[in-house]
Amino acid sequence: MKKMVLVAATLAMTAGSALAADMPVKAVRAPPPPPFEPWDFAFGSALMNDYIFRGVTQSNHKPSVAAYFEPRYNLNKDLQLYIGVAGESISFPNRAAAEIDVYGGFRPTIGMFAFDFGVWGYLYPGGQCFNSAAFPGSGIPGSEIGCILNGNLPNAFLATGVPGNVAKKSASFYEGYAKVNITLNDQWQVGVNEYYSPNFLNLGAWGDYASITAKWTAPSTTFGTSGVGMYISGEFGRQWLGTSDSFMA
Repeated sequence: MKKMVLVAATLAMTAGSALAADMPVKAVRAPPPPPFEPWDFAFGSALMNDYIFRGVTQSNHKPSVAAYFEPRYNLNKDLQLYIGVAGESISFPNRAAAEIDVYGGFRPTIGMFAFDFGVWGYLYPGGQCFNSAAFPGSGIPGSEIGCILNGNLPNAFLATGVPGNVAKKSASFYEGYAKVNITLNDQWQVGVNEYYSPNFLNLGAWGDYASITAKWTAPSTTFGTSGVGMYISGEFGRQWLGTSDSFMA
């Protein structure tokens, strides 16, 4: 009798398992993809011990602060429009108050190639003229009249013995640029940049800057599960300049 009860219980359990296997399973729907967000924003600030621009100090080897704000609009996942504004503290011979950058462009992406095309304006408000009384109405070609600053004078005025360095009141200028960044894999990126200005720093000379960049990103497991990441990047570039106008000779 005990054997029959055990067999019956075993059969009941087997039948229950078979019925459960035959029951239809309701498929779990995948969550819908997040809605496409066309707008994006980037912003940040920095404290630098020296503001270096293409190898030349802009802050007279003194600390500088900077901040930027960049709204972006994504037409689709492969094409972005953007504008931006930035500011840096500087120390220029003409005592300009600051550097204000205004820029804009578009960024198309094609596979591993991320391009960037745009125009960048460098504005230096607050430039001043000093010692203007030394050469009233001098009319130096290509200059604002009387912009004489401390330092060395052009050859035409060396004989006067008046100390001074000639600098224009305004150093503002703009550049057009084209860049491409190539993602080789999860760790390596390389890039090429080209900038051109028809009147670099308002000197009357064209300016051309070209550079190559590289970036290595450490694997996510480098620091275990700490969540800490690391990357190393570098840039090598060169600036070419044309002939300045006669005021800067």
